[in-house]
Amino acid sequence: MEVRKENSIAGLEKLLEAYPWYSIARKELFLKMSAMGEEYRRDALHRAVLYLYPDYSVFRRAYILASAGRQDDIPGEDAVYSPEVEEQETGAGFGTVSETAEKADASNRKVYVVGGDYFMPEELKNVQSQDLSSLGVPAPASRTSYGDGSDFTDEAFYTETLARIYADQELYDRANEVYEKLILLYPEKSAYFATLKKDIKKHL
Repeated sequence: MEVRKENSIAGLEKLLEAYPWYSIARKELFLKMSAMGEEYRRDALHRAVLYLYPDYSVFRRAYILASAGRQDDIPGEDAVYSPEVEEQETGAGFGTVSETAEKADASNRKVYVVGGDYFMPEELKNVQSQDLSSLGVPAPASRTSYGDGSDFTDEAFYTETLARIYADQELYDRANEVYEKLILLYPEKSAYFATLKKDIKKHL
């Protein structure tokens, strides 16, 4: 699709209704509306920035022309839009001191990503060494390794499912211990757990 400069604003808007992703038409519409004045430029900017965000050259070009008052530099009616020509124009014609300063600032600028971790290694060590009990955060409990056969003390681990797993693995002593703990934790179900415990004792 070729966008000719003679397309009117209404024609470009119809084209964008049919093809909203057509960025060349959006650039042309923005340039035409920015030539009409500041109010129209702002309206066009609000509508175009979502689609043309990575390509600042068209916005820079429109604002430079508007600030210099050179509306006659906007291309004529019979010109055909060419992205390569625009890149050459904006690259060579509008390189200013502020752009080089922006490039220097870009190298020193920190980039923040949502959900990113921005601790420097030494900051992380400082945080890990601080006592968090004064912040209302309980100190982390000492972890015990459960894979080596040592007892664990967290009551939430004692479930009927755990006892069944132990029984399926023929670890009847451990299943018996879990049922004993369950009887103490849930006295209202003690009769039920006692019958399961008797079934386990048959295998001992």
